[in-house]
Amino acid sequence: MRDTATGTGTDAATAGWGINVLCVDDEPDVLELTASFLERENERIATTTTTSASDALGKLGREPVDCVVSDYQMPQMDGLTFLDRVRSEYDDLPFVLFTGKGSEEIASQAISRGVTDYLQKKAGAEQYAVLANCVENAATRHRAQSRLESFLHSAPYGIVISDVAGRIHQVNRHLQNQFGYDRDELLGEPIERLLPERYHEDHVASREAYVEDPDRRPMGAEHDLWGRRQDGTEFPVEITLCPIDLDSGLEIVASIHDVSAQRVRDDRLELAETLFENTQDALFVIDVDEADDEFRLQRVNPVYETNTGLSSDHLCGRRLRDVFGDEVGGEILDHYRECVARREPIEYVEWVSVPEMGPYWETRIAPVIIDGTVEQLVGATRNVTAQREREIRYDAIFNQTYQFTGLMDTDGRLLEANETALEFGDLDRDSVVEKPIWETMWFRDGDVSAETLRDLVERASAGEFVRAELEVAGADGPATIDFSIKPITDETGEVVLLLPEGRDITERKRRERELKRQNARLDEFAAVVSHDLRNPLNVAIGSLELGRRSGDPVDFDRVEMAHGRMNALISDLLELARNGKRVEETTTIHLGTVLESVWGAVHTERATLESAVGDFQVEADNHRLSQLLQNLLANAVQHGSTSPPSRTAEDATAPDAADVADETPDATVRVGVLETDAGFYVADDGPGIPTEERSAVFEHGYSTSSRGTGFGLSIVRSIAEAHGWTVRVRDSATGGARFEVVVDPNGSTEA
Repeated sequence: MRDTATGTGTDAATAGWGINVLCVDDEPDVLELTASFLERENERIATTTTTSASDALGKLGREPVDCVVSDYQMPQMDGLTFLDRVRSEYDDLPFVLFTGKGSEEIASQAISRGVTDYLQKKAGAEQYAVLANCVENAATRHRAQSRLESFLHSAPYGIVISDVAGRIHQVNRHLQNQFGYDRDELLGEPIERLLPERYHEDHVASREAYVEDPDRRPMGAEHDLWGRRQDGTEFPVEITLCPIDLDSGLEIVASIHDVSAQRVRDDRLELAETLFENTQDALFVIDVDEADDEFRLQRVNPVYETNTGLSSDHLCGRRLRDVFGDEVGGEILDHYRECVARREPIEYVEWVSVPEMGPYWETRIAPVIIDGTVEQLVGATRNVTAQREREIRYDAIFNQTYQFTGLMDTDGRLLEANETALEFGDLDRDSVVEKPIWETMWFRDGDVSAETLRDLVERASAGEFVRAELEVAGADGPATIDFSIKPITDETGEVVLLLPEGRDITERKRRERELKRQNARLDEFAAVVSHDLRNPLNVAIGSLELGRRSGDPVDFDRVEMAHGRMNALISDLLELARNGKRVEETTTIHLGTVLESVWGAVHTERATLESAVGDFQVEADNHRLSQLLQNLLANAVQHGSTSPPSRTAEDATAPDAADVADETPDATVRVGVLETDAGFYVADDGPGIPTEERSAVFEHGYSTSSRGTGFGLSIVRSIAEAHGWTVRVRDSATGGARFEVVVDPNGSTEA
């Protein structure tokens, strides 16, 4: 038996390699003769022999074989059965039936079972030349078909093979996927099935013309060609045609490329080019060399040339510093480096002096990244000088004013607020914009209800200019603002926006209240001067006249008493005027310390002080607080304990201790801290003040004593109001009077 040949299955005719032939015959002499003649007739043929079909099947699985040459009549397994077994595993392996017993029936069966060729053994050596030629042709065709199959399966595009009549003979898997067909649905069908119906007629004519002059040529590079999928959808294709000669005749190989993605890229490129050349923005492309930190202008569009007055020839290929100078070019380079470092688009406004265009340019640049490297920057820039100047003017009008200014829609939603308004409330813009104005923090603690603001907004939205004084919350506490809303209309007169404005009038309102209070005091002073001073003055004048006539000392005593009365009134009026002025500067004062000092001036041996002020402290003017306590203590001592059932608010200042001692029975004065509001009280154990008289005790001139001026408690009220406090009268625990000074109705200043 001959050794197995070492062929590789490649094309022996073209590559010079051998053709491996497996010879099978149950007669060893015939087998040896056949193998020898084949190798002698064709030097590329190398044979392997076996006398058993079963053994041959084993060799097919182990050794490379390009063609099988088998006898027909063999024991155990004849040639046709052997052919069936080979075809069950190797459907296209060349198989030549070389038999000594020939008949048309055997030939017919062999052909129907897929034999490659059928030869009958004859006498003479000529038959082996025919056999060798048959083997070579079969192996060559098989290898060509194998290469074609390999090409069909490995090609990254669709391939369809058709005959000259346009009938499809072969398709690859890629084409099936492209068009959505199974292989069996296409074999035998006209090639036009893969085209839109509108092209069928023209394609038949083109195909027939190609058959007349077949050569390899591309199609679709300059024309739009379309394929049609099974589902009816169409897609752009490019086709290359190539004729091949097969045993069956001329066939046409069509390579079909789906160029949908390429068309999209081409369309995008064309669109980008159109935009680049025709957009109203100035566009530019920068070449980037990251390694050398170098940036050069690569391309600019016509608008860039027009806007800057710089031509492409002047710009392209040049560095930024060479074009714009070291200072401006350096600033531009900083932006380019930032974009490269961040690897994302950035925007900025740059200052570039361009004649007739203005210096402010809004620029956006983006990196072009290829394989992880920034190769280029693409940018767009537009002149925003006019916009920038409008923004500066807008800022000057909107943010540099002392007024609170904003912008609302017609539903009251705040769209903008200026810096003055935000700083007033110590707010940031995001905390107020996009909110209804009644939900903003300016109105969080104020007395203004949401209904009030909604009403103002509704009236303004209807076209009315509205104005009101509102209480708002500022960073430094509650404030009063002069608030207005002006409707903004479009060209048709429809209200489209609302302009809210406000001015802080807290100080003005305080001055108004102070002026009103001062005017009231002036009126009271005028009444005192016109009435209270006039009476003792008339007494003095009349008594003096009588004394001159009669010389009676009693008349002169009345003059002296009248003068004393006037002097006391004048002193109290001056004290009232001084204490009525608003307190501007205060200090933190320990109430117990002041109380001890004042009690020393009022103290009598017949009065007792009970203090329960603890560590209570108050912000006050020390002198005026002392005066307030002195008047309240003197009043309590004078009317405490067994005093008759009458009260007076007469003394502007405390009487001398001796005077109090002479007139006052034993009394207990209690000073303590209020239980609820922040403040303190002075209470006595006297007869108290009737409820109906409590509203009058603080009025100027109210007194039940012939010696009093009626200003003592009036001065107490004046001092309290000058501090922003209130003073009120209640019953004490012992039934006497309790004067309460409320420093803060909502809290406590207790240390």
